[in-house]
Amino acid sequence: MSSKSQKKIITIFSKYGINSASTRYRFHQYFDFFNDRNINFNITPLFDDDDLLKLYQNNKRSFLRLLYLFIRRLRILLSMRSNNTEFVIIYTELFPYTPPLFELLLVLKRIRYILDYDDAIFHQYDRHKSKLIKFLLGNKISYIMRHAELVIAGNKYIETYALNAKSKRVEVIPTVVDLKYYTDIYIDKNREFTIVWIGSPSTSNYLNDIIPALVRVCNNRKIKVRLIGAKNINIPGILFESLPWSKEREVKLLSECHVGIMPLADSPWEKGKCGLKIIQYMACGLPVVASPIGVNNEIIDDGINGYMASSIEDWEDKLIFLYDNRDLLYSLGRNGREKVKSQYSLQKYAPYYASILESKFR
Repeated sequence: MSSKSQKKIITIFSKYGINSASTRYRFHQYFDFFNDRNINFNITPLFDDDDLLKLYQNNKRSFLRLLYLFIRRLRILLSMRSNNTEFVIIYTELFPYTPPLFELLLVLKRIRYILDYDDAIFHQYDRHKSKLIKFLLGNKISYIMRHAELVIAGNKYIETYALNAKSKRVEVIPTVVDLKYYTDIYIDKNREFTIVWIGSPSTSNYLNDIIPALVRVCNNRKIKVRLIGAKNINIPGILFESLPWSKEREVKLLSECHVGIMPLADSPWEKGKCGLKIIQYMACGLPVVASPIGVNNEIIDDGINGYMASSIEDWEDKLIFLYDNRDLLYSLGRNGREKVKSQYSLQKYAPYYASILESKFR
């Protein structure tokens, strides 16, 4: 059998299962395309979807549960042989809050690994409040980057860190969306002008910084705020709804709205984010208002497909401007959709990603 027709198998060590946005968008959505190129994946999450749900519910995992998950992954690592798989892909790190001994184990076993990052996970250690954590783990991510076959960075901020860590090779692959799921986006809008936010319970904390602006914007106007996937947040005095995230309904729930928002704090961690919310809004044809932090500045062309908001006053002014100028919504949304199509779509990046992986097979 020729090498061209042989199945290529890659083991992926993800942090969570498919219900995690990082796993879904960084890996799973590529699988069908890669299968057509004879690239198969064996994905093994460290934490199961039930563990993710407990995290979102602020329920702590027991020590015995953590020990079981640790041993489960360790057994997989110990059983691996260099001739069983060409290389592995690790999402961020094999084990959080441990020294890089397990990545070193792969090196000793001559198993090549690729690292994938869509967050500035290195700041979890080098900017930790604990001096002990900083001392022990502050250089962990740069160390494992330096020994990786390849580092896949979700944005330029992560790319810069990887290059400074003297990684052998760094490629930027942003978090993208599959446009085949964003076809029926021009559906009837909600009767009320609707401002939408989508995310996870952990990222919904950023909304707290702009609640005063949302209250003032909605005051005496027929405006509704829709939150998708947030934790229990209440914004008194306005028309407001909080809906559970659903893979099947997310495009419809977004497309019914008029403008998407993405507030962020101005700190190093946020500069490593990949702007998935913005990309989803734009794929649905929505204009965006967002904080001018990190990759947001690359995705949003101010005044072309959305607006930047640096202060409470900015947030209030930009949202009211869009409310008062409904005729702009379609053109801003169309511009955003075109940018996603050309720069942030699976259709653009899947062939590029596949060519990178194929180049790694001997």
